[in-house]
Amino acid sequence: MKIVVLMQNTTPYHSSAPGAAYVDLNGNFVSKTPGSFPCVRTRQMPVMASRGEGEVRRLYLPIMPANSLRHDLRAGILGAILDAFRGKYTLSPRAYAAAWCGNASGTPEGVTATFQEIATIQAHPFLGLFGGGPRMIEGKLMVDNAWGWTGETMDLAPPQAHEWTNTGRLTEVVWKRRLDPIAQAGEDAVEIIDGGAEAITEWSAKANLKPAKGKKGEEDAEADEERGLRAFNAHEVVIPGVRFTWVIGTKRALTNQQLGAVLWGIQQMHGRHLGGMSSLGYGKIAIKDVLLDGESLWKGEAIEHTAIDAFIEALDVMTAAAFEAFASQGE
Repeated sequence: MKIVVLMQNTTPYHSSAPGAAYVDLNGNFVSKTPGSFPCVRTRQMPVMASRGEGEVRRLYLPIMPANSLRHDLRAGILGAILDAFRGKYTLSPRAYAAAWCGNASGTPEGVTATFQEIATIQAHPFLGLFGGGPRMIEGKLMVDNAWGWTGETMDLAPPQAHEWTNTGRLTEVVWKRRLDPIAQAGEDAVEIIDGGAEAITEWSAKANLKPAKGKKGEEDAEADEERGLRAFNAHEVVIPGVRFTWVIGTKRALTNQQLGAVLWGIQQMHGRHLGGMSSLGYGKIAIKDVLLDGESLWKGEAIEHTAIDAFIEALDVMTAAAFEAFASQGE
């Protein structure tokens, strides 16, 4: 069973990549030099793309990381379960933590699960999808990155992505400027700030200190620290409208309730903000199609499939007992 989700970011998308990077004022990535600015890069994955006649070259494609998408999928399904539990059941802190991240402690027992334990968990509409627990029972889902494929990389992309490609530059550098609120304070702040005009003047003088040319001592380091509220830096984003292809596979056949749970979780992602900097409105996602083994299920702004009805019916009879047992295997 394979589910392919075709989606677009309708606002800039950012998922921070580790490591230091710097740009010049034109937005070009450069080494750290005078006049360069720190820039947080967004996640990209290198691929080897064909250039024809047997030649390949290294390209970088923007991605939505699989671990983030798996979490968002899990959150959409679990949200429905917790809503169904409200007023009926409560979960212990251990079971609640295990429901969200697979294990309450992060430390596996090192004990092999029995056949019955594996069978019970893997049949559960939710726990069977993601697995985990103290005995690290394998879940059924396989979640890939969402890829911003281009025409040059079609030999790597799934067939469903061949009509869902991108051209041109897919990322852009966005600048952020932060001003010191005290250095910018007006007369109305004098009554609020302890020390009044004198304190504001002293603060502003320190904020405008510049190290003497060629010097870099303790006083200069202290001045740098005092200027911390005033900053000019940058981050990289995936520009709005990039087409992403996301593939969800399975290691074992899903029950109808489990399939319904996955489709429900995907549906909840439509219109949500994924990735980082959501406070700036980044990462709003529009789902354009959902294909189950090649068949389109996306109608308007929702998925139409009887498996979703099976999942909703399962919510009515689901209890907290399975989650408590899952979190405390072997105790």
